[in-house]
Amino acid sequence: MVAFKRAGNNGLRGVLFETYLSPDIKRAILEYPDVMTKVAKSRRDLLVENVLRETYGSELDEAVELERAIEVSASAIGPCLDAIRFDLGIYNLAEFDQQAAPARRAVAASWLRKGVEDGKEITRVIVPGEPVAREATAEQIASGIHFANFEEWQAATGGDAGRKVA
Repeated sequence: MVAFKRAGNNGLRGVLFETYLSPDIKRAILEYPDVMTKVAKSRRDLLVENVLRETYGSELDEAVELERAIEVSASAIGPCLDAIRFDLGIYNLAEFDQQAAPARRAVAASWLRKGVEDGKEITRVIVPGEPVAREATAEQIASGIHFANFEEWQAATGGDAGRKVA
């Protein structure tokens, strides 16, 4: 560590950093503030990335892959909606949005159920696949829909029990 600090800002520090530091010392450098280690922010960021990769390599690769898949999916939504709009013969975007609004609300709607607890009416949000219904927030009450049972919710939303609604 002393040799590392004495190396100063010349290229020797980079060589030491890349080659001779054990993973334990790299982790120790991360535990101290930047000022104490005199490590440049860019080099520290690289160190953080390398330590994370050493520790969680496959998980990081999976996360990067999932992020890329989300980006690709998100970029495909616009053209798909345009294709649907043209197939329906609706060329005005505002008109399409107006006609699609009820379906969009139903798909995103929370499943609400009213009940009485301790003499007080309470609204709970049902999330299929979760064992306990939580008390609904004001936002969930505003955007949610009261369904009598699972089949009614599924018919309205096209939902499945594995999807998180709330």
